[in-house]
Amino acid sequence: MEALWGQVAHEFDALETIGGQRYVDRHRARGKMLARERIEQLVDPDTPILELSSLAGWGTDFPIGAGVVNAIGIVEGVEVGITATDMTYRGGSFNPSSLDKSLRFFDIVEANRLPWISLNESAGADLPHQADVFTRGGASFKRQTQLSAAGIPTIT
Repeated sequence: MEALWGQVAHEFDALETIGGQRYVDRHRARGKMLARERIEQLVDPDTPILELSSLAGWGTDFPIGAGVVNAIGIVEGVEVGITATDMTYRGGSFNPSSLDKSLRFFDIVEANRLPWISLNESAGADLPHQADVFTRGGASFKRQTQLSAAGIPTIT
């Protein structure tokens, strides 16, 4: 059991450099912040951030975390749902795992009536997997409009 916990801890550590150190360095050289850094800058100082579905994609052909960060944090005293794409893996493009993770997060945001903020910097669909993403990808836009129609603020 201890070995399994060690493996899980290793996967959590890997979340910071999913795309590899080369792409983290390139991103920083361009003056950009990583996904978790953008979330940390957005939320109120000294308030907790609850990251959800951190291990999405584990055991698949897609990266751990699925190339997107979903979190609940406090912005201007209001609890909100926040999504940030990870540009260090395939330019922040969406794959089937990231789409599944995002659609699940919409369910959580809606059920809890959390305003939703998207910090999106993405190349769009992951081209080798576009057939798996394209049709279902429209569901994410539909979910955004459903949140808005339900009176839940959305910022993209």
